[in-house]
Amino acid sequence: MKIAVCSVILTLILTSCQTCLAARQGVSIGSINPQNLKSDKYIADTKLSGSDRTAVKNAASDDKEVSANFMTGSMSGHTTYKIDFKDGVSQLEFPLESLLFGVDFCVRQKGLENEWHQWEVGIKSLISLAGASGALKDSDWLTNATDIAVVGQVNNGLDIYSESTAKMFAQSMEINGVYNVFRNEKIAAGILAGYIFQSFEYDVSDVEQVGYGAYAPLYTGIVNGDVLDYQVEYRIPYLGINSDIVAGEQLDIKLQMGYSNIVHANDTDDHLLRNKISENNCQGNAVLFRINAEWTFRPSCLFHINGFMMKIDTIGTQVQYWYGDDPAGAGDETGASISGIDSRIRSMQQSVMIGVRFSF
Repeated sequence: MKIAVCSVILTLILTSCQTCLAARQGVSIGSINPQNLKSDKYIADTKLSGSDRTAVKNAASDDKEVSANFMTGSMSGHTTYKIDFKDGVSQLEFPLESLLFGVDFCVRQKGLENEWHQWEVGIKSLISLAGASGALKDSDWLTNATDIAVVGQVNNGLDIYSESTAKMFAQSMEINGVYNVFRNEKIAAGILAGYIFQSFEYDVSDVEQVGYGAYAPLYTGIVNGDVLDYQVEYRIPYLGINSDIVAGEQLDIKLQMGYSNIVHANDTDDHLLRNKISENNCQGNAVLFRINAEWTFRPSCLFHINGFMMKIDTIGTQVQYWYGDDPAGAGDETGASISGIDSRIRSMQQSVMIGVRFSF
């Protein structure tokens, strides 16, 4: 998986370099220097016919800018799944604590000097750096009937809770585009559309479990070694609004808000201690916010800081099947399966990234 991510990033870099070389060739209209086409003042001060003026403006508006951005930062939050079955409710909360590295490439129409670009299209890739880890939190609330069957009495509240060490590898790809329907020298506003793919993989080990009340004697203990393998994927097409604002002589701010009601969330939980695989298939919605501040310290180079937040909420069903005997079961469960379990996958994500962008 990690090799595939690196291959994608390398392909993007090579593609960007080819695009940049093409962009450097510029545009020429007769004997007019295309480097001067950014300014309305140049057009006004130059004695051109009406058709030439139109050609100059069209050439300026067709001028493209290609940029490459290299960034690093941190991510926090959780991705959680919850099931509601006949014996009670179970919830597993996986951490999203990680350092990130990423690259993005963007092509935009430059526009005239006193106007924002009219459109832009970008692609971004992020991966987690080595050492991303945290605690998996597993909580079980069992029904009164289950309490009586297992421990002989009703046990109100949380029955069993455990924490395990979770090591994560994360990757994310995003493609988005902006079309600004309103532009002037201070602000631009327009339509945002995009698609996000996320994958989070976990290796979980060394569980420490606590049983509460009547569950304490039999369900409290420590198990070292591998506990479970888990992977969840999110697919998020979204629409939204974009705003670009001049906040200072060298400072620009971009604000974006997006929404999707066709989010797909799928996960696989290989519960190694019980020889059982659980798979959730859910659909729902997501809302995202992004703020980006860019400070230009050279004509073709700028520093930026980016804040991102996204909330995902999906519902669906879970299927469980046993590929071996379950030590916690009463018989040999090998080959058994259960389907139609109500499930819910949620995630809350925040990230802050800093980086340097180079324009060509």
